[in-house]
Amino acid sequence: MSYRPVVVTEFADVYQFGPSHMYWAARNSLAAHEARGLGDTEGAEKLREFIKDLKAHIGVRAQVIAAEARPINPLLVDADRKVDVTYGQFIRRIRNEIRLYGEKSERGSAALRMLDSPLGMPISAVTNVERIEQESLLKNILNTVEGEFLEEVDTLELGSHFELLKEDTSEFVRLMTFDSKKERLPSRTELEEERKELQARMVGCMYRVLGQYPELTDEDLEMRSALLGPFAIQNDRIGAYMRRRRGGGSRIPPEINDETGEFIDEEPVDPEVVDPTLV
Repeated sequence: MSYRPVVVTEFADVYQFGPSHMYWAARNSLAAHEARGLGDTEGAEKLREFIKDLKAHIGVRAQVIAAEARPINPLLVDADRKVDVTYGQFIRRIRNEIRLYGEKSERGSAALRMLDSPLGMPISAVTNVERIEQESLLKNILNTVEGEFLEEVDTLELGSHFELLKEDTSEFVRLMTFDSKKERLPSRTELEEERKELQARMVGCMYRVLGQYPELTDEDLEMRSALLGPFAIQNDRIGAYMRRRRGGGSRIPPEINDETGEFIDEEPVDPEVVDPTLV
């Protein structure tokens, strides 16, 4: 690994690291700790804990990607489309009550009460999300209606529509359970939240080292560069990647080779040493 000097203000800004970038940097930083007799320090132990949790995250992420690549049950696709239509019609019927009868009418007031709940979300916020999130949202909405709005459903004469929504949701949930073989994997949204938490922990590890070697002396510069150089190298590479693709693409760069630290889907690029800008 090439030498990368790390100044005191190096990590004022840090790009969003993907899991493989975090792993490469943390693994090399831990190796540098151990090579300098710092393997028993709190900083090294925090890195070990971080790497352990990061490897678990990477493993689950691989399972999610593999599950997404499996052929989708066509019955589940049909049930998904059907419940999307049924739910959209149910919500539109409620909204139309206000337009037809006015907010101050008995029916309009009942519709307003229903829409002042999860039923008031945009239809697309329920139907155009990952299926596992849609399943959770539909269950919550049905429970809300049955627990709080059955009188309003009667007032608006939506009983048959609500029963149809319950039937279509039940079939969707049944096929979701069958399709996943009762295996509960996190959604992409949940994975991203976990990645952000790991990034925050990674930054904490980096700042711990900066706090231990904060001086402008040659000795502190050498230690910062040895222990934090791997993180700086990845930050440089991610920054260069983002600048080449400014205005398009994912905020998270592609995976890297575990050994070289270079992007798998690109030709090797010498990282530019610049002031990072958050993307």
